[in-house]
Parts: sequence; structure tokens; C-alpha cells
Amino acid sequence: MNTTLKYYLYGVAIACALLVTAYFALSPRPDAGQAGSTRQSGAAGAPPAAALKGPDSLDKARAMIQTGDYQGAIKVCSKFISGDGTGDQALLLQAEAYGQTGDYGKALANCHIVLKRSPKHPWALRTVAETLRRQKNYKEASEYYRKTIAADASEGKADAACAYFGLGLIAEETGDTRQARKNVEAAVKLMPENTYFSDRLAALK
Repeated sequence: MNTTLKYYLYGVAIACALLVTAYFALSPRPDAGQAGSTRQSGAAGAPPAAALKGPDSLDKARAMIQTGDYQGAIKVCSKFISGDGTGDQALLLQAEAYGQTGDYGKALANCHIVLKRSPKHPWALRTVAETLRRQKNYKEASEYYRKTIAADASEGKADAACAYFGLGLIAEETGDTRQARKNVEAAVKLMPENTYFSDRLAALK
């Protein structure tokens, strides 16, 4: 598996887990609901080789996010973001962590750095949507989720599935159970293997 695809799937997995955690937790945490100036190599957005191994790596940052060590993940990701802002995977993993700590401004700033270079970057669009949803800005969040779905049409559709799930959460949070079910059904259709999505759909029926 090439590194770009590997980290794309990592980002999707984290997003799916955080979306579901956000719903089931419903807690007052910030989410009511990724060395030095290392440059990229290979495909656009691919992490440098050094990011794949060692005690401080993007693998480690991903694991930290999954276990709730958001500050640790932010510090690790910083090592793979260059002075000119390159390092898409690190920027977006860091944005996920910033969003979880409630630092929405920095989360959005990271995403927009990526979007300036790649306006249809599905992961970046989806992370913007999730950050806006955490802020209860449902109108703009919905717009970015729809942009994610459109941008991901020719990709693996995993980001689009997460976007449909996010739209489902918005519908549920605003009391529209019918629309929530419809959106989660769309997520399940795209990723039937995702048990988070299917469990949520079962709970809505």
C-alpha cells in the first residue's frame, strides 16, 4: 500500500471513530460530537519517509488521537509540517487533534492551508465540516459535508461515507430523525463493512 493511500485511510478511520464517539459521548468536552521543516516526497501530500518510523511518527500521532492524547498528537505532527506549511497528512491529523481540544481556529487554519493547494481535497473538506459541526454551525458544516461528497465521488468514497454520517448526526441533533436515517443509510451503502455506521442505523430504526 503506498504511503498516500495509507495515511488517507488512517484519516478516514480516525474521522469515523471520532464522529461516532462524538455522538455516543454527548459530553461537555470540547467535541460535543492528525522533523522540523521536513518536506514532502513522492506524491502530493505524501508524508516523508521519516514519518513512517521511529518513536515520533505520524503512526504515533494517529494512535495518540485514538487514545485521546490530543496535545501529544499536535506536538508529533508539528515535526512533519515544514515552514511553508507543506505536509498535508500531518496538517490534517493535527487539525483533527485541534478540533478535539476545542481549538477550532487552528483546526480550520490547517485545513485551509491544504485546501488552498488542493481545493477539492476530501479529507480537508470533511475535517472543516466536522469542525463546524462541533461549533454547532450546522448550515456551513452541511455545505462542507456536501462538498466532501462531491469531491470524493471518484475516490474510494470513504470520506463521502463519513460525510453522509456527519449529515446524519446534524439531522439527528436538530431533531430530524427521518433525514438522519436517510443520511446514515447512504453512509452504510458506501461502507457496509463499517460497523459504526450500521450500528447507528439500527439504533435509528
